[in-house]
Amino acid sequence: MLALLGSGDGIDGTEVARRLHDAGRPAPASDILTALLQLEATGHVRIRRGDRYWFDLTADGQEAAYTLGPGAPEDAVLVMVDVVGYVAYTSRHGDVAAHALAQRLLTAAEQELTAVGGRLVKSLGDGFLGAVPPAADAVVVVRRIASRFEQHHGDATWPRLRAAVHRGRPIRHAGDLYGTDVNLVARLCEQAGPDEVMCSIPSSATENAATAQVEVRGIDHPVPVTTARLA
Repeated sequence: MLALLGSGDGIDGTEVARRLHDAGRPAPASDILTALLQLEATGHVRIRRGDRYWFDLTADGQEAAYTLGPGAPEDAVLVMVDVVGYVAYTSRHGDVAAHALAQRLLTAAEQELTAVGGRLVKSLGDGFLGAVPPAADAVVVVRRIASRFEQHHGDATWPRLRAAVHRGRPIRHAGDLYGTDVNLVARLCEQAGPDEVMCSIPSSATENAATAQVEVRGIDHPVPVTTARLA
């Protein structure tokens, strides 16, 4: 039911019934209304009452639709960051220290992403995938993450970070993101050097940087990219 409501400006009861019929799940109007009233009670649906009832998904309802339904495209700026030389660091310092380092990065990421209305999508072991709203300057956010992570009291052996940002419409489902745009930002991150962020979108940090056409593995066309320093 939640996935059928979708997002946007809401739909009326007749449209709900039509969508259920088209999905091969016809139901009497009384059953539909009962189900929607139950969803309203759980905070997933908002009902606008009048001559005709209109139904909107709440933020909780949209999240549940992403989780329970087949997924849906989401306009977002993707952020990927990983630790350069993580395997070597693990070999030198051991698993416990390497785990603590990875957790330090995730903590920094969660704090800075949340501060701009974004979110930490998932840990990648030695890095993470995050998403920020299109209005946020993702390069600035990544620099703040790097600054928080690198407060290491002058330790010359502390690993460096590399990063990439890219705007797209990945499929969001069950809290994760999937699709070509996720693959692209991962490939760009692989190509970044230590203390670099590769950026496929405009940023205040790359206003004077030259744009290069970068070949990306798995992508059938060059990607225009600018590169900025993380620090």
